[in-house]
Amino acid sequence: MRRHTLALTLSGLTLVAACSRSTSGGGGEPAPRRPPPSIYEPAPPPPHRPEPAIERLEIPRGHLPAIGQCRIWVPGIPPGRQRTVKSISCLVVGMAPPGTWLVYRPRSDRRVIRVRVMDARRRGVITVVRLYHYSDGRWVRDIRPDHEPRDNELDHVRPEGDQPTVMRPFPPGPPPPAPPPAARDTMGPTVMRPFPRQPPPPPAPPAQPDSGRRQPQLPPAPPPAPPPPPANRPPAIDMSPLDIPPGHLPDAGECRVWIPGRVPGQQPRPKSRPCAGIESAAPAGSWILYRPANERVVYVRVLDPRRAAVVILVRVYDLDTNQLVRELAP
Repeated sequence: MRRHTLALTLSGLTLVAACSRSTSGGGGEPAPRRPPPSIYEPAPPPPHRPEPAIERLEIPRGHLPAIGQCRIWVPGIPPGRQRTVKSISCLVVGMAPPGTWLVYRPRSDRRVIRVRVMDARRRGVITVVRLYHYSDGRWVRDIRPDHEPRDNELDHVRPEGDQPTVMRPFPPGPPPPAPPPAARDTMGPTVMRPFPRQPPPPPAPPAQPDSGRRQPQLPPAPPPAPPPPPANRPPAIDMSPLDIPPGHLPDAGECRVWIPGRVPGQQPRPKSRPCAGIESAAPAGSWILYRPANERVVYVRVLDPRRAAVVILVRVYDLDTNQLVRELAP
């Protein structure tokens, strides 16, 4: 009985040693436990499905960008409340907010409108490109962003087979002709000669000693006076219009005294009186206005500027144009 129990114990110890040797891998160190793979490898995001296409583009023609340019459009907002610029360069694709549309009118085909639908979570990522008719806004089809024709400013990738332009230098031309040899100077070197000496100025006369008397100083002679003008010299012809308001002219067939240079409100009274004896009442340098009854003119008698009651000139003015018609002798 004891012999059978000892055999069972030895066999159990042998099995335990074999299990520990297989677990350690023969290196004698325990292997680390690996956590579940779900912690290190996150689940892939679900594939993005673009929104269903709109059958008709509800953007008025007046809010579409110019040909070859783009515009950022926020769907769901009326056209009058759109805050973006109507027409800008298409290089603003990186500035388009997520969830917006980038409306583009290509130059290659003006019959369509391209609407680039931006990703709802990532900025600058185009999910789908939709084509609409320009005439009625009907939906045509959807294309992938990488299949869109490269005919706009957004595409900076050089097409295949298009090599960059290499600027080659111009071929060297013929050397410039050598300048002709300088002519030999046969005149010799230039000699600078001094100017001839001028004779010295004569000496000043010696000062006379003062005898104590002052020489009388005569006053300077006055300038000659201008000759007086002749007594009856007529004034120069004045072609300026008659500057007298119509309401201050005398009545038809009567006269009035007028002093030139005064305002109409300070002219002597009365406004209109008979012409008999008016020269004796008119001061020197004044005018006597006479308005005939049967003509559309005014006679202006100019008095002498120094002598009263002396008429030196008679001028005739037209009442309709106030222009000088002629001059008469007194």
